[in-house]
Amino acid sequence: MRLAIDAMGGDYGADVIVPAVAELVRDRPDVNAILFGHHDTLQAALPADIRSRVRVEAALALDPQVCDGKQVLLNGRQSSLFQSVQAAANGRADAAISAGSTAALMVSGLRLMGTLSGIHRPAICKVFESKRGDSYLLDLGANSECSARNLLEFGQLAALLATLQKGLDRPTVALLSNGTEPGKGTRTLREAARLLGSAEQLEYVGFVEPEALFNATADIVVCDGFVGNVALKSSESAAKHILQEINSVLSGRVGAELEAMICARLAQFAPAHHNGAFFLGLNGVIIKSHGSADIDATVNSLRSACDLVRDDWLAQHKDTFQGS
Repeated sequence: MRLAIDAMGGDYGADVIVPAVAELVRDRPDVNAILFGHHDTLQAALPADIRSRVRVEAALALDPQVCDGKQVLLNGRQSSLFQSVQAAANGRADAAISAGSTAALMVSGLRLMGTLSGIHRPAICKVFESKRGDSYLLDLGANSECSARNLLEFGQLAALLATLQKGLDRPTVALLSNGTEPGKGTRTLREAARLLGSAEQLEYVGFVEPEALFNATADIVVCDGFVGNVALKSSESAAKHILQEINSVLSGRVGAELEAMICARLAQFAPAHHNGAFFLGLNGVIIKSHGSADIDATVNSLRSACDLVRDDWLAQHKDTFQGS
């Protein structure tokens, strides 16, 4: 298994990427990596014990002025982000991982990989921690506006992912809306509800409100990219704020062991715990790491890529959707 990694993306670049890669390959003897970025800097930072399994290839940082949309195709082809996706697209790597621009990553994936058969638009999907376990939310920003057919395909993609990763025969699927009554939501949502309800391979359970992301009302929650991105950023901000406030209140007021136990439990709900969003629907494997991810969070995103490769996501998708 070989991962192509953008070592210059995100807020911290190589300072986080290199230690994370070192931790992963030490833990996973079946994984090798290609790091794209400033060659001399990366080569010098690599620990001696992993150099035989981590290749460094020279690439430029993506100019912030061209990191949105199609500009990356005009001026960013030599960037570490584009080069990592290209390595996954041409078979030199099994997956690409980047903490860089989401828009640039999606455009690069579409141009270099294309979409899988039966899928009109890809979607960004992330795992949310809930009381009963994990749930999946998509789309998180790839498509600000979606048709009912797009929302159906998102549900189908996430259902396959849930089946592979969680062993669910018929994952439950819901639509994120402003109420649970059937008449709520937009016309598009109501049409999507009809399509999802008619899909034999899905267990559609209706509309849900945002609290469903944290109480496991459904295994999968589907929405358009605008709503999903707002929901994600709101939950991340809330989790970060709550953790900071609780840490402040607990500090010096309870025993160190109790404080550590409480904070460790609460940290499971922080964004870093499930870092690594899946770009579902592309004819290749791309994982988006959070721009502010630390070392532990980055390791989680690398493991997410390994999971998709291990589960043979592309082959499973082609078997399921061929001819759709």
